[in-house]
Amino acid sequence: MALAIEIDHLQQIQDRQGLEVGNACRVLLAECLQALARPGDAVARRGGEGFVVRLGRTRADGAQAFDRRLREALQVQAPERLGFFLDVSAGWSLLRPGDRQVDDLLQRADAGRQRARAEGRGRLAAEPGLDAEAAA
Repeated sequence: MALAIEIDHLQQIQDRQGLEVGNACRVLLAECLQALARPGDAVARRGGEGFVVRLGRTRADGAQAFDRRLREALQVQAPERLGFFLDVSAGWSLLRPGDRQVDDLLQRADAGRQRARAEGRGRLAAEPGLDAEAAA
């Protein structure tokens, strides 16, 4: 299972408050992701604004549980460290039998992230063609 995560409205934050504040947002998100990762998980930065998490040993509802813990951590820590709330859009995907490379999994998670953005941001969305009930 993989998650693709991006800070909502990061470009606007940087335009209004500067690159240093944008970088502080990235650092906070990275620290929260690392703190929430469990043995067998892997966290990495992907692209300029995104992060990915490979959930190594998880149940079917693992993406939702990780997303919930991340949002709770950001809700507490962002106002303290940044002075404002920070939200993310995230997508998740499941490993399929035909996947040849990890990039196959990550591309579908990213498609879920794009869907979350299109549906209004600040949410978690499954890869296209997969819903939470199908994964349970």
